[in-house]
Amino acid sequence: MKFKIAGFRLVSALALAAALFASPAAAAWQKEADVAGGWNMDGSRTWQAMVLAAGEHRLKQNLFIRVEPTLEYIRASGQTLFDGGASLVARMKAPMGAATPFFDVGAGANGVSRSQFAGRQLGGNFLFDLVFGVGVEFKNGLAVSYRFRHMSNGGLFKVNEGIDSGYLMMGYKF
Repeated sequence: MKFKIAGFRLVSALALAAALFASPAAAAWQKEADVAGGWNMDGSRTWQAMVLAAGEHRLKQNLFIRVEPTLEYIRASGQTLFDGGASLVARMKAPMGAATPFFDVGAGANGVSRSQFAGRQLGGNFLFDLVFGVGVEFKNGLAVSYRFRHMSNGGLFKVNEGIDSGYLMMGYKF
């Protein structure tokens, strides 16, 4: 049963990413693909990997809105957690020639494969996330960044321990 639920979340996140990239409405949006490696900041030893597909649209001169479907794999203490979700992220940019520093802040929703993981009680399989990041984009399309990510159920369930993670990310705009 858990495999079917995780498979459904994986297919849902892939469908959201495909819709983002293939939609005629999103044709004017800048596309980006990212990979990330991360670690748990709550004391658990984890191995974390994330792939992210982003669509970015300019709102004002240096303010952009991003839609970021994600797929994540977290491994700790012999357990695996799969996560599929999407976040809405505001990106502030400060162009400086060949490099453009940026700051990200956003929030989203996620479906996870288990409600207990690495000794933490998540409360349920539906979690929210808050993200904060800093990085730099280069003229050649590459981007490198650090991102902090907090996932929890936001008080929907009695128990709400959540997961805090740090990620090093590398992306490419096309």
